[in-house]
This record gives sequence, structure tokens and C-alpha cells, in this order.
Amino acid sequence: TLSDGPTMDIPEGVVTMVDAGAVFKLRSASIQAGSSNLNIDRSGAVLQVLGTPMLLDSVGNPLRTATGNVATGRVYFTSWLDESIGLDTFAPTTTPSPGNWGGLVVRRDVDRRAGRGDLEDEGIFLRHINFADIRYGGGTVIVDSIQQSINPIQMLATRPTVTNNTIQFAANAAISADPDAFEETNFNEPRYQINGAFTSDYDRVGPDVRGNRLLNNSINGLFVS
Repeated sequence: TLSDGPTMDIPEGVVTMVDAGAVFKLRSASIQAGSSNLNIDRSGAVLQVLGTPMLLDSVGNPLRTATGNVATGRVYFTSWLDESIGLDTFAPTTTPSPGNWGGLVVRRDVDRRAGRGDLEDEGIFLRHINFADIRYGGGTVIVDSIQQSINPIQMLATRPTVTNNTIQFAANAAISADPDAFEETNFNEPRYQINGAFTSDYDRVGPDVRGNRLLNNSINGLFVS
């Protein structure tokens, strides 16, 4: 376990925004938004990974690195053992491998069973993973004292926007979702109008998944589990 703890659990009702250029280096850990058990309420927790195609200066021109390359605005999630990016304060040479850490988990399964509200019930979809570079995930982590395998992006009973990401070197399927993540909703039903009626002039059919590049993973695809 690293010094800042074994996992990152976003608290109840908190929207966590990760800006372009951020680097997360993890080991045997996962980042979770949503309750994983009934005893700890993390309902309404939202993860927004707000990467961009490139970084721009104050006048809108692409920023460049010291070597002249265009500076990308991606958000990086990789292994603690990956020395190719980020600050390395560990003297010995380390080599990453698939499954060094888990992944990003966005979930509503427990909260829905507990009857806890969510902005998705009002047609508001805040969960975004955009322009992220996710490497060496798909490993086994401990969640609520239970050992389980986590995919680099894992969706449970929620319908996030997952666009323009690169997922590579995972020891599992690059993306996974349960059947409830593919729910079709037009918001006309009474259960969606309880907290104040709104005009349901749109619908939602599952997660918005497009533009992702899946390379060198055990399964280069979306696994329905």
C-alpha cells in the first residue's frame, strides 16, 4: 500500500473533476464513485475526467514541450511502476506490467437498490471520462475486504460518457458494464417526475461510448458482465 492509502473513494454528493495534464500513478488500487456497500453512503458521487486533445496557451496556440512536441491535455492513469511518465522518487528501476492496479469504477448498483436518488433520474448525466490515457490496469484489488478484479473502466447501473480514451496493457477487458448500464429511458414514467416535473423531450440509451482506442489488452472490447 502506498503512503496515501489503498484506494480513492469519492464521498457522497461530491463531484471530483480531474483537469487536463494530471497524472495518477497507482498500485493495487482503484478509484471509485458510488457506494460499494449499504453501510457507507457514497451516493451522488461523480467522477469527471476532463482531458483535452491538446493544451493551449493564452492566445489559443498549442503549447509545446521542451523538445518541440505538442503538449497533450490527456489525463494519465498508470502503474506506480511506470517510469515513462510522472515524477519518479523511487531509486531502483521498475517495470510496469498488466494488472498493476485496478481501474475507474462508476457505479449506482448499490445506491439504486437502497432507493437513493441520483441526478440521472432527472436526466442529468454528469459522469464523464474523456481523453484519458489508462495503462496497466485490470488488476485485482481489495474492495470492502473482498478481493475482486477491476476493469480499467467499469460501469455498474450507471450511464456515463466514455469518449476519446486510450486504454492499453490491461490484464482484463478494457471496459466493462453490467446489463443495467444499457437501460433505455425516455423519462416519461412517473418515477422520473417525482421530484418536480420536467419536460422529457430527450432520452438516454445506455452509456455514451465512442472514439476510444483499445490496444494490447487481454480483451480489446467492452465486456458485458
